[in-house]
Amino acid sequence: MSEASALNLDSDVLQLLNSLPEKFVVDFANGIDVARERQRYIAGRNTFFSRMYDGFTGQGARHQAEINA
Repeated sequence: MSEASALNLDSDVLQLLNSLPEKFVVDFANGIDVARERQRYIAGRNTFFSRMYDGFTGQGARHQAEINA
Protein backbone atom coordinates (compact mmCIF):
# COMPACT_ATOMS: atom_id res chain seq x y z
CA MET A 1 0.00 0.00 0.00
CA SER A 2 1.48 3.30 -1.03
CA GLU A 3 1.63 6.32 1.24
CA ALA A 4 -0.86 8.22 -0.97
CA SER A 5 -3.59 5.56 -0.62
CA ALA A 6 -3.18 4.94 3.12
CA LEU A 7 -6.09 5.89 5.36
CA ASN A 8 -5.49 8.29 8.19
CA LEU A 9 -7.80 9.62 10.89
CA ASP A 10 -8.62 12.72 8.83
CA SER A 11 -9.66 10.85 5.69
CA ASP A 12 -13.14 11.40 4.25
CA VAL A 13 -13.88 7.69 4.27
CA LEU A 14 -13.36 7.37 8.01
CA GLN A 15 -15.37 10.51 8.64
CA LEU A 16 -18.30 9.05 6.68
CA LEU A 17 -18.06 5.64 8.33
CA ASN A 18 -18.02 7.31 11.73
CA SER A 19 -21.75 8.11 11.42
CA LEU A 20 -22.84 4.59 10.47
CA PRO A 21 -23.74 3.48 14.02
CA GLU A 22 -26.14 6.42 14.41
CA LYS A 23 -27.68 5.74 11.02
CA PHE A 24 -28.09 2.08 11.91
CA VAL A 25 -29.95 2.92 15.13
CA VAL A 26 -32.31 5.33 13.35
CA ASP A 27 -32.99 2.84 10.55
CA PHE A 28 -33.57 0.04 13.06
CA ALA A 29 -36.03 2.18 15.05
CA ASN A 30 -37.89 3.14 11.87
CA GLY A 31 -38.14 -0.53 10.93
CA ILE A 32 -39.72 -1.35 14.28
CA ASP A 33 -42.29 1.42 13.80
CA VAL A 34 -43.18 0.17 10.33
CA ALA A 35 -43.62 -3.39 11.58
CA ARG A 36 -45.87 -2.24 14.44
CA GLU A 37 -47.94 -0.15 12.05
CA ARG A 38 -48.40 -3.15 9.75
CA GLN A 39 -49.40 -5.34 12.69
CA ARG A 40 -52.03 -2.79 13.78
CA TYR A 41 -53.37 -2.64 10.23
CA ILE A 42 -53.62 -6.44 9.99
CA ALA A 43 -55.28 -6.67 13.40
CA GLY A 44 -57.94 -4.22 12.22
CA ARG A 45 -58.71 -6.34 9.16
CA ASN A 46 -60.49 -9.10 11.07
CA THR A 47 -63.87 -9.20 9.34
CA PHE A 48 -64.64 -12.11 7.06
CA PHE A 49 -64.85 -9.91 3.95
CA SER A 50 -61.55 -8.16 4.76
CA ARG A 51 -59.72 -11.44 5.25
CA MET A 52 -61.17 -12.88 2.03
CA TYR A 53 -60.30 -9.75 0.05
CA ASP A 54 -56.74 -9.70 1.43
CA GLY A 55 -56.38 -13.41 0.63
CA PHE A 56 -57.59 -13.07 -2.96
CA THR A 57 -55.58 -9.95 -3.76
CA GLY A 58 -52.42 -11.10 -1.98
CA GLN A 59 -52.35 -8.06 0.30
CA GLY A 60 -52.35 -10.19 3.44
CA ALA A 61 -49.27 -12.11 2.30
CA ARG A 62 -47.57 -8.90 1.19
CA HIS A 63 -48.15 -7.23 4.56
CA GLN A 64 -46.88 -10.30 6.40
CA ALA A 65 -43.78 -10.47 4.19
CA GLU A 66 -43.02 -6.81 4.97
CA ILE A 67 -43.37 -7.48 8.71
CA ASN A 68 -41.05 -10.49 8.42
CA ALA A 69 -38.50 -8.47 6.48
